[in-house]
Amino acid sequence: MHKPVSTGPHQMGQGTHKLYRFKNDYGASVIRAQVMGIWISGRDGDWELAVIRWMGPGNSFESFKLDYSTPVTDDVINGLSLEDVEKLLDDIEKLEKPHAKSTEGETEQPDNRDGEGDECAS
Repeated sequence: MHKPVSTGPHQMGQGTHKLYRFKNDYGASVIRAQVMGIWISGRDGDWELAVIRWMGPGNSFESFKLDYSTPVTDDVINGLSLEDVEKLLDDIEKLEKPHAKSTEGETEQPDNRDGEGDECAS
């Protein structure tokens, strides 16, 4: 059984929020919660799981982001039993560690130190 790095109340309603962190920089956000009387994780007693990618040290909400690009899932999965959650945590733990941050799609800014192309230069 996997041990969460953080367990606490769900921040938007009644329920539980668990965070898991693995050596491969992936983890999971697992919740069972009600918001305004409606179970957001499915039926009463079901769990919801999202794959997360840890971006830095610490175990706070500022330290990770949701990752919809893994082979485990491309969305949040709800309606899960604890056994389902454990199986998905196994799959997440086996993921290959993500590569360093890609710069693909980023463009370099032109170097205008000589004033050429700078509308403010005279």
